[in-house]
Amino acid sequence: MLEFTFSSRSFLYHQVRNMVGCCVLVGRRLLTVGDVRAFLSADSIRARHDPVERDRIQRWSQVIGRNAAKPQGLYFHHVNYPYNLHTWPSYVAGQRIATSND
Repeated sequence: MLEFTFSSRSFLYHQVRNMVGCCVLVGRRLLTVGDVRAFLSADSIRARHDPVERDRIQRWSQVIGRNAAKPQGLYFHHVNYPYNLHTWPSYVAGQRIATSND
């Protein structure tokens, strides 16, 4: 059994599944850490004008998408909120707002 722990302020759709899939491919030696680094450093802005870069990013996206971890083995464990949930509606982005409790 493998256990992965990720923590972030937020995650994109399928991001955790894709990260786990990449780690498994590296563990199986189907990808190298350098391959993953190259994909993460791909220049999406240059790809708008460079068909070679665009094709490269598209191929990497397909590899990662096909090898994303299955959702059945992943679960949400917990969340840590940096504020008191009882006062959460009263504070947004550090600014106090009026509530019905005021």
